Amino acid sequence: MKKKIHFAIFAAIMIAAIAAVTAKSTSTQETSDLVVASIEAVAQSESANNYGPSYDKPCAQEGYTKKLCRCLPGYPVCTETDCF
Repeated sequence: MKKKIHFAIFAAIMIAAIAAVTAKSTSTQETSDLVVASIEAVAQSESANNYGPSYDKPCAQEGYTKKLCRCLPGYPVCTETDCF
């Protein structure tokens, strides 16, 4: 009878240890994904300069165009526009 009790206690400890290791590895990955998402959100909100020659792209409305930059190095700063 003592062997069964000792085995049950040992099995419970092993299950708890496996659960703890699994929970730690899972939470670390979720935190890492959250950090990456935050960094991407901050990077998208920053205003970066566009460089390079610009070109006019036709808009959906006939007769309207918008200015887009090609972002090539060695050119002056370029400012993109909305449809005009």
